[in-house]
Amino acid sequence: MIKFCLKNDTNWANKGYIIAWDQFELPYKIPNETFISIDSMKPIELIEKNSVLLFKGENFELEFDKLIGFITTYKWKNKNLIVSPLKPNFWRAFTDNDLGPAKFIPFLKRFIGRAWIKATKKVKLKTLEIEKINSKLFLIKAKYKVPNIKKYLFIQYLIYGSGDIVISVSLTPKKNMIRLGMQTEVPSEFDEMIWYGRGPHETMMDRKTGAAIGIYSGKIEDLIHNYVRPQENGNRTDVRWVSLLNKNDFGILVSDLGGTLLYVSAWPYTQEDLNKAEHIHELPRRNNITFNIDYRQRGVGGDNVIFPAIHDEYKIKKNIKYKYTFRIKGYSKDMGELYQISKLAPKINEFI
Repeated sequence: MIKFCLKNDTNWANKGYIIAWDQFELPYKIPNETFISIDSMKPIELIEKNSVLLFKGENFELEFDKLIGFITTYKWKNKNLIVSPLKPNFWRAFTDNDLGPAKFIPFLKRFIGRAWIKATKKVKLKTLEIEKINSKLFLIKAKYKVPNIKKYLFIQYLIYGSGDIVISVSLTPKKNMIRLGMQTEVPSEFDEMIWYGRGPHETMMDRKTGAAIGIYSGKIEDLIHNYVRPQENGNRTDVRWVSLLNKNDFGILVSDLGGTLLYVSAWPYTQEDLNKAEHIHELPRRNNITFNIDYRQRGVGGDNVIFPAIHDEYKIKKNIKYKYTFRIKGYSKDMGELYQISKLAPKINEFI
């Protein structure tokens, strides 16, 4: 990264103020990734209780509900990290540009994004396959019927004895999409976000060239953006890894494993809260933090006020197969630095 800064104090800015910057890739060969050996992992115990599959390994427990086909809880060192189902999410709290003319004609709001709100609410499990690869690795293949998705939505879960959970999502939409991602909740104590991606401010697919790639951190409260009218906010793009931590540097680590890079955001309220509120003071503070782990959100557009069309290259287009893969893992500071742990992942090529 190259920065151009003031050499001396001026009347309008102090010495060191950044006037301009640029960032580009160097022709440098990146060292090979370091993989966790499956042989070095501890065995996993699988306990089946009614509709729940409980996977127990060294330092972790994971519950998977066979009826809905989702991870419902994930514990690391006896502490809950995921406290609501990790589910697909295909819509967002509508931005002013999403609403377009509906900002001025309120009854039109009921027609905005209905197809993808419905799709998110009507994800239905069709088939579930559970395979024990060996004593240290389980594979779950789930197939879901979803409105506006061609054939099926496929999600594959790899559960490793190390506590690494690798999730791969694939689908082909029948309509242009608003969002393609997954959403869950974590306890409110994990209120600091550290990420390696674009920042420090929020970015979107068509609003990110002014944000440099780097490692950033901040409290969730400081990373949300209070627009005059509450709407989708706080998104970070091109994320290699992200962690939500408590005051003891303990929490959850999520990293991209598919090479597509992630979009992430976290709020102290729900997506429904955000979409329903008309004013900032109407946004509550919930007991849990909403955590979005996305492949993409479409751009925000905004060439004009009435019809703020999104440019073609910033759409999530229909009839294209999309796939993304990410890893979830518990983290504590005794494991090492986050950037080091983010690189240390299971080898997945033979399974994904």
